[in-house]
Amino acid sequence: MPLGPSGDIPIKEFQTVLAKLGVFLDNNETGERFINDIMTQFGYTEENMKNISWMDLVHPDDRENVKTEMERIRNNESDRFDQIYRIRTVEGDYRWIYNSGIFLSRDRDGNPALFLGADRDITTLKETEHKLSQALMAAEKKTFELETLQAAAKTVTSLMELEEAVDVILQQIKKVIPYKTASVQVLKDDELHIIGTKGWNSQELNEQKAIPLSSQSPNALVIKQKEAMFLQNLNNFELLESGHQGSSWIGVPLIINDKILGLLSCNGYATDDFNKEQLVLAEGFGDFMAIAIHNVQTHERVVQQTLTDPLTGINNRRCFYDNGEKLFFQAKRYNRPLSVLMIDLDNFKNVNDQYGHKTGDEVLVASSLVFKDTIRKSDQLYRYGGEEFCIILPETDQKTTQIIADRILERIRTIQLPDGKKNITVSIGITALDFEKDKSFEETMSRADKALYSAKNQDKDRWIIL
Repeated sequence: MPLGPSGDIPIKEFQTVLAKLGVFLDNNETGERFINDIMTQFGYTEENMKNISWMDLVHPDDRENVKTEMERIRNNESDRFDQIYRIRTVEGDYRWIYNSGIFLSRDRDGNPALFLGADRDITTLKETEHKLSQALMAAEKKTFELETLQAAAKTVTSLMELEEAVDVILQQIKKVIPYKTASVQVLKDDELHIIGTKGWNSQELNEQKAIPLSSQSPNALVIKQKEAMFLQNLNNFELLESGHQGSSWIGVPLIINDKILGLLSCNGYATDDFNKEQLVLAEGFGDFMAIAIHNVQTHERVVQQTLTDPLTGINNRRCFYDNGEKLFFQAKRYNRPLSVLMIDLDNFKNVNDQYGHKTGDEVLVASSLVFKDTIRKSDQLYRYGGEEFCIILPETDQKTTQIIADRILERIRTIQLPDGKKNITVSIGITALDFEKDKSFEETMSRADKALYSAKNQDKDRWIIL
């Protein structure tokens, strides 16, 4: 198509169209420039561009790439230029452009001379790209946080010991909430007791005491308010928890069915270490920690119920054999004395027949209390079954065992039946571990049983030792 005065499109109009399309022309030999509308929008003119070095307009972080591309062209490795970078506007802010073009000629020394190119303002595209990148990073972070929470949930559903569960969950927390120290505390008798920590040294653990709810510590405040909180400065609080060297803190109450079980605590390295987003995360972990503690406590409660006699509240026959075996082998290993008392309430069937089972139950409970009050803290009392009881006496010789048996015989007689005419008596079989003959706790028990049988056949209300 013809151009110029004799053509269909005048040169000036043609240049205007090209400028709108982003086309530009630079003549490095003459210094002449034909700028496009993009540069005009950035505040530049052909006149003020004459005194400006193009490289000075390029963002400092992008100059290295632009220089590398120009070096390739100078070395005659290519005539094409193709780069994305930021350009400074007259106002001082930066805009992203896509700059592509070709060097049409070189000077006598072979340097690039005439450059024809085109610019595109891609700032909006780059901003969108950045937002998408940030959204992706946030999504990846959320995914990682979710995976970490799921790992904590898996810990909760597994049948592990409480100490192990606490350790695993504290490890998971550190992946998404970088703390200096952390601890889990359980509430007992209006005090918080540490059951697990991360980041503490042995001295801090040894020096740590229970935290009373009456204190002015942040731990107590969280429990009282039943609300999680994060603090950027602990200077205004009474610090009773070791490992609190950081000046920022997160505390989450551990609650199940509106019942407070304890506290999850995290200490930062400095002020402003924690934020609301991390507090929400900590609350999520706190929920799992509460479930873990609740599950373990429930499991322990169920196990204890299987080992406890529901009427008297003392340990039952199953617990007797479990503990007896352990104490038996421990005594044999360390060559320490071990004695056993097997006790039977005399004529108990007559009590049930004459006074009823309710009275019989009351006699069993009263008898168990007498036994409990008579023996020492180190001794272990069990209901063996029916009207029979057993007592294991670790570190006890025959002489001491006989003294304890005499006390039981004396004190049990203080229990009177409803008509006041009869007192309760017991027969007791006594035996001690025979280090040479006894190969199992069953053998020791068998001897105590025989001793009890002998006592019952000798007018009862006595002890026999075998």
